[in-house]
Amino acid sequence: MATISERLIKKAKDAVDARKAFDELMEGGLEEQRRQFKKYENKLTLGIGLFNSISPKRVVFSNPATIVFWNDGTKTVVKAMSIDTFDPERGYLQAYFEKTSGMSRTKGNKYLSSLRKQYEDSLIEE
Repeated sequence: MATISERLIKKAKDAVDARKAFDELMEGGLEEQRRQFKKYENKLTLGIGLFNSISPKRVVFSNPATIVFWNDGTKTVVKAMSIDTFDPERGYLQAYFEKTSGMSRTKGNKYLSSLRKQYEDSLIEE
């Protein structure tokens, strides 16, 4: 049977080993967090820069089209479908979405349609 001092020494060694393991884990965790942050930092910076740099230079509402001329020299044209009523605010928001999302018009329309469907389904469930 171990003496009290031997047991205390073992507990102290175990505590030191546990602390070392914890420190290694934390250092590894911090390194992983740093790596993940660096991975997304560029995307975040790009996104903030994109948000700050994209602004409309001129907007033209010509039923059924909304045309947005951007400060980077490009333009985005969105048109209301014949079954929709022309809504200038919706047209601008869709043009802004297309410009900032990076999605093609087709993918953007599918994505927005899926969001509308989710919203409508959530109203039915309530």
